[in-house]
Amino acid sequence: MADRENGSGGGFLTGLLVGGALGAVIALLYAPQKGDETRDLLKQKSDTYSDLAKTKANEISSKASELSEVAKSKASEISDKVGGVADTVKSRSAEVADTVSSKAGQVSDTVMSTASGIASKASDVYSTMHDTATSSIEAGKKAAADKKRELNAENGGESSGAAAASTAETS
Repeated sequence: MADRENGSGGGFLTGLLVGGALGAVIALLYAPQKGDETRDLLKQKSDTYSDLAKTKANEISSKASELSEVAKSKASEISDKVGGVADTVKSRSAEVADTVSSKAGQVSDTVMSTASGIASKASDVYSTMHDTATSSIEAGKKAAADKKRELNAENGGESSGAAAASTAETS
């Protein structure tokens, strides 16, 4: 059934040859001819069908060889195309990997630079705030000492001055 669908007709040809040979033999056996004439006719028909069978076999063999060569050629073409596509994919993959690596390096450098800048600014802010806090504390201590002296001077006494001096020493 598959031969008929492919259009090769090998089964049909075989049936045709066998049917033709059987029909010729039957026709000759029932024909009203002499034995010698019938044998000569059978020999002629046998030679004709033998030649026809050989010719068809050669045609089929030739066609099979042609189809085999076409199939090999197509397989080679497909293999070459697939190889070319594989090389292209490999090349493009390498390019993408190089680009990604380069961009990752750039991002890393940018992040490190930004982080370093932020750390430097944070250190500057800390130093400024520390200096401001230290000077504010010193100013507060001085203002407190000045106020104590002022209060002691208003209260007039030496006893207050001694207390202020001892307070300043503990601070």
